[in-house]
Amino acid sequence: MSIKSFHLTKPLVTHRAGARSAPIVFAGEASVRDIEGGINMKLIFLLALAMFVSGTVGCGEDSPEGDVEGVGARDIATAQLNTVAYIHVGLATISFTKDSDSESYTTLYSSNGCLSPHLTAEERGQIVAERRTKIDPVVTKMKVLADADGSGAVSDKEAAEFRRIYEFGPRFRAIKEIEGDLAELIAKACNMSVNGLRESVSAYNQLVERAEEIGLKGLAKIEWSGSG
Repeated sequence: MSIKSFHLTKPLVTHRAGARSAPIVFAGEASVRDIEGGINMKLIFLLALAMFVSGTVGCGEDSPEGDVEGVGARDIATAQLNTVAYIHVGLATISFTKDSDSESYTTLYSSNGCLSPHLTAEERGQIVAERRTKIDPVVTKMKVLADADGSGAVSDKEAAEFRRIYEFGPRFRAIKEIEGDLAELIAKACNMSVNGLRESVSAYNQLVERAEEIGLKGLAKIEWSGSG
């Protein structure tokens, strides 16, 4: 088992006077084919996801939040879906930066709400409860979308593939905005073949259709001629 491209950058923390939260940024990439087994690396990957979802990375050494939101070391599938749900409801932001050497794009995740260490336990609990009321219904719908084999349970591999397809949408749009419409340029920036690019566009648009069918709002199909 190896996670070929997963890494954490040094957290970038911005504090504002009187603010109760500070955004954190880290980069991480792991393809479905890299997550095939190996308990030690699996736990490391899960920990990295849990740190992002719970907002503990870059929240300060005295951050009380920890695993208070209940998304810690349960399983990779749950952590994957929670990460996507955070993005979907706006509690986290996804962006992309171009690597000057490889000319490919790294995914950056920014948390929009680390909890202040000055909050009381009651205040923390109220904020966490409010977040879960937004996130839990989204996760429930995402489980339906991620359950590719219809088994009623989402495997780690299914969750990772769902997340890959979900994040492909904003990734494609961001890269297209910079690189233009040519399929060859977009595919190179996405580190995939032109055929793989077109398949990913199709998979994303199918995901949008299925999301609409089950009432998951906020996604839009990729409008692209597939030029090149």
